[in-house]
Amino acid sequence: YKLMEDINKMNDTSNVVKLLQWYERDPHLLEIEKAAMHKLFPGFTLDKMDDDRLCWSGSLNIGVLGDNEWHIMAVYNNNHPQQVMGSSVRVYLIQPDIDELIKDLGWRPLHLLMDSNNQLYLCTAEAGNIKTGKETTSAASVIAWAVKWLMSFELVLTGDLSQEQFNTHGVL
Repeated sequence: YKLMEDINKMNDTSNVVKLLQWYERDPHLLEIEKAAMHKLFPGFTLDKMDDDRLCWSGSLNIGVLGDNEWHIMAVYNNNHPQQVMGSSVRVYLIQPDIDELIKDLGWRPLHLLMDSNNQLYLCTAEAGNIKTGKETTSAASVIAWAVKWLMSFELVLTGDLSQEQFNTHGVL
């Protein structure tokens, strides 16, 4: 759970005026997010991190590997729902630890991105999937993309999808 501690690390902001978080500025959007998550991922819980960012945490059983569970955390950027490359919601693999998984595998999946704290998170969308204009990407849609990522990864582990195919842009 070192990852959770690292994600919570922030510079001392005791002398900084606190800006309102997105969910304080737009409580209606938060209610929409809660409704979408309740419908699509009812086992996930909403939490507030030490730096006031909201996150959803829960477990996914994709099914390809049987009863294997992936514990993930979907963390909203402070600027959610501002459209940014890679989404304003990031999905981190909590258990198993992604660094340990890479070490055990002996290779690093290319569909991983690094945040400003040098923590890896899942690349859940191709550039063509990014919504533009007035559309907002929700945590529910990003977690659905993470399910696709994890299913493809499990297929690599079973040998039904090659590592090369998994690592090719546009295949996921």
